[in-house]
Amino acid sequence: MAQKHIKVMSFNIHHGTNTENLATLDKMAELIRSSGADIVGLQEVDSLCKRSGNVDQAKYLGEKSGLYYTFVKHFSYDGGSYGQALLSRFPIKSTHNERLPVYSSTSNSEVALLVSSISLPGNVNLNVAVAHLDYRNEASRVKQVDTLHQILKAYRGKLILMGDMNATPESDTMLQLTKEFELTQQPHQFTFPAKDPIKKIDYILVQKETGIKSKEAIVLEDQSSDHRAIMSVLTL
Repeated sequence: MAQKHIKVMSFNIHHGTNTENLATLDKMAELIRSSGADIVGLQEVDSLCKRSGNVDQAKYLGEKSGLYYTFVKHFSYDGGSYGQALLSRFPIKSTHNERLPVYSSTSNSEVALLVSSISLPGNVNLNVAVAHLDYRNEASRVKQVDTLHQILKAYRGKLILMGDMNATPESDTMLQLTKEFELTQQPHQFTFPAKDPIKKIDYILVQKETGIKSKEAIVLEDQSSDHRAIMSVLTL
């Protein structure tokens, strides 16, 4: 039988620390586990970096929450790698590290766009993309969205996109993004900063015309990171 409803979470984990830079990875693991999330997109993930105790954070969170895990790196950092991850209750068939140029940079830098294929019950294939757009300026983010649209054309079928877009709902970035994708949460569901959030910059979106609908959307009241995690219950 196909999976009718899935709980999808997006969480910028701030390399496993809160706003005071205190280590909170165990609290994050408990939040993910207790939420019952089926699929979790993670941004700002360390893998074997000195600053976070040489921990493979994707593996740690996956094992603590009982989920499969995969990781892609933006770039090497502090003795390890810095990037994005995906956790899943269902088998992860493949993961691709697509690249998004950082258009505000003069050093030809780029970051990862994680795209995984997940095998749901009932022989249903689901593609999940995790993005973290440029924090510097709007023009760069809009160009990144154009590139993202071109990349994701290659991934046919049901597609979910989530991440830290560093853009508010009324921005040019999100207007461009929602040409191809639908929001699953309301603009007033603020996510940043974690303590007394004042704006929404974290999103879970679904590709239009694929039959995926949002049944419920929440912001988790948690301060283990500098962002709040969000979760949408989706009907396939």
